[in-house]
Amino acid sequence: MVFMLKGVQGPYQNRYFRLKAGMVLGRKQGDILLEEDPTVSSLHGYVISRQSGLLSLEDAGSQNQFLTQGEKVSKLDLKPGVIFQVGQSVFEVV
Repeated sequence: MVFMLKGVQGPYQNRYFRLKAGMVLGRKQGDILLEEDPTVSSLHGYVISRQSGLLSLEDAGSQNQFLTQGEKVSKLDLKPGVIFQVGQSVFEVV
């Protein structure tokens, strides 16, 4: 199954990014470059494959981590319907 990140708010609204294990998310480094959002860390997080076969997004030690349901988290499962914020950008997994 292929999952995508859909930008729902912020600089990446209505833009899509394909997700797969091993990808890196960041402002200056990574497979998913968020260069238009200065509040994203240079290297912000990693897409990890879990033993269950699910993908998760893990923080790379950034100051702000990720926000989901109003809470800062360092790790979140990437499954359809999950909404999270990184920097000023809000994404939904589709």
